[in-house]
Amino acid sequence: MITIKDNTHKTMLDKLAPHSRVWVFQANRFFDFREGEFIKKEMQQFIPSWASHGNELYGDFELAENLFLIVGVDEKKSPTSGCSVDSLNRAVKKIGDELNIEFFDRLRVAYYDKQAKIHVLPLNEFKDLIKKIR
Repeated sequence: MITIKDNTHKTMLDKLAPHSRVWVFQANRFFDFREGEFIKKEMQQFIPSWASHGNELYGDFELAENLFLIVGVDEKKSPTSGCSVDSLNRAVKKIGDELNIEFFDRLRVAYYDKQAKIHVLPLNEFKDLIKKIR
């Protein structure tokens, strides 16, 4: 869930065509302002050079909740390929390595509590939490 504070703020996701492909990379921890700026700088360099079999991809990215890197691409203008997805994953992995952030840990779960605060837990702890509230 991406929280938009007002109706005039358009996010990258608002601008994407309905047929676009979207990747959501969840960090294993919240990143700070400096780290967010580093991620933005790296992605601003990567996105314009991102290609599929030599064809430019029409993509964009967004950071959300100091936890998620969201990347989208309009596949009608130019479809992605396995190689282009691999290059995206390599770019995100490189960013994570630079910042000591893991974007590929599928055993961590982000969730909102009743006060609308987001938390990140290991999957087994999240399962235990669910059992407690049932």
